[in-house]
Amino acid sequence: MEGSRPTPRARPWEAALAFALLSAFLVQAVASMAVHTATSDETSHLPSGYTYVRTGTIRLNPQHPPLVKLLAGIAILPLGPRLDLSHPSWTSEPPNEWAFGHAFLYSNDADRLLALGRLPVVLLSVLLGTFVWRWARELLGGIAGLAALALFAFCPAVIAHGHLVTMDVPLAAFTTMAVYALRAWLLCGGGRRLLLAGAALGLVLATKFSGLVILAVEVGIVGLAALLSPRGPGPKGDGGRFPSPLAPAEPAARLRAAVAGCAALVGTAFAVVWAAYLFPMEALFYWKGML
Repeated sequence: MEGSRPTPRARPWEAALAFALLSAFLVQAVASMAVHTATSDETSHLPSGYTYVRTGTIRLNPQHPPLVKLLAGIAILPLGPRLDLSHPSWTSEPPNEWAFGHAFLYSNDADRLLALGRLPVVLLSVLLGTFVWRWARELLGGIAGLAALALFAFCPAVIAHGHLVTMDVPLAAFTTMAVYALRAWLLCGGGRRLLLAGAALGLVLATKFSGLVILAVEVGIVGLAALLSPRGPGPKGDGGRFPSPLAPAEPAARLRAAVAGCAALVGTAFAVVWAAYLFPMEALFYWKGML
């Protein structure tokens, strides 16, 4: 099947150009990060993430899943910023995340907090660029991979959002990883590939509630693969306990593979989301956040 053949390793000059393009993006992101003050969303996101890390509770900014905020909060831990949990904006019901965030940022060194707190998003942006290069290269060859990476590295939208403690670029990064991993499982089968696809999907769902669209799309893709794929040569390997629904088999066997694959995909994703929410005991914790 097309796409199941291993892609040759990048030639030295390809790897060097890819590194140069990713470095160019990184320089632009860090330079922008150094001169931009806190955006409105960051006034809530960064302090909220720090409270998650310090208190173990998702009290502030429940309208977004916690993953990106958690990463930002972990990043500023070495600074040991002062956290005033007696502030009225924290103790009130409901808490005022904006007032608390403003008080937290500007009772500490806001510039240093932003510099460290934004680094996880910058690194996720670089990871997104790496997947753009790798996937385009696998599909269309080395020149296409570099062209795609060049478009990414100098894209104004990615540069503008790729250094802020917001969910947009992380969502793009995790979505790209999730679909890439799902494609790998569909082409080759195997429990490890399916586990990686489920974990990446969990990162999507733990980043933004609109990631539920990706869940629906991936489940639909697996179902369609089982129902519409023609008989004939399928993915390499038998896939072990989790064969791809594209594998040569009777329709009933393909359907069973699709059901088992979707169950493992969703189950793994839920485990990642549960961990990102710091293992809550409330059954409807994700739905509550959406509401």
